[in-house]
Amino acid sequence: MPVLRINDLPLRYEIHGPGGPATKGLPLALAHGYTASLEMWEDQIAAFGDRYRLILYDCRGHGGSAAPEDMALYSMDAFAQDLRGLLEHLGVEKAYVGGMSMGGLIALHFALGHPQMVRALLLFDTAPGGPHLDRLMGSEALADALAYFQRLRLHGYLGAGLALRQAPDYAPRLKELTMPVLLMAGEQDSMAQAAEEMHQQILHSRLVLLKGAGHGSSAWRPDAFNRAVLEFLAAVEGGELVADRMVL
Repeated sequence: MPVLRINDLPLRYEIHGPGGPATKGLPLALAHGYTASLEMWEDQIAAFGDRYRLILYDCRGHGGSAAPEDMALYSMDAFAQDLRGLLEHLGVEKAYVGGMSMGGLIALHFALGHPQMVRALLLFDTAPGGPHLDRLMGSEALADALAYFQRLRLHGYLGAGLALRQAPDYAPRLKELTMPVLLMAGEQDSMAQAAEEMHQQILHSRLVLLKGAGHGSSAWRPDAFNRAVLEFLAAVEGGELVADRMVL
């Protein structure tokens, strides 16, 4: 997999699209969850890469990207600047941007800081910070760690955890989002309540709750997850209204 230097740190990424590593198709960039890596999207590659220029990467401290020892180098802003650097390197001026759990916070921070680069925002099993963060870093984060810890170095685990604990409360800023927003969560995930609350704050949002799914809904019910994302993006591209709520 290719690795490039972004903000003076090696960042591992890969691109999927029609016919292989693609330069065609609208770009769709996804950030993974805490303690995970870009491999967490393996159930999405075929579905999304068939239509979009799918951009996956390892956040700093995770997978094949650098894990600096200096804890000051971990923050939501640093994560968001890595994403911006990657997109700029790839010549992407505007993309669909999304993320799972911690990756959702990164995508949200990015969208608030660089709205001109976000065609639509996709937030999966995540929260806007504030009182929901303890739950985000609770049993779900532990479950993720047990599944993915072999791909994570100690400094990355500690640094990303610190960045999550110090993340701002974005709830008061949700009304600043002007792009279409997809909010999706497993119905059994504690983040489902956060998704409901965000949906109330973001008028141009679609809320999707997946029955029988917990945290990391993309792995619990990948077919339903993929279908919901593709239908949302098709609606955005067709200029349709996305202010609705559904349970799948």
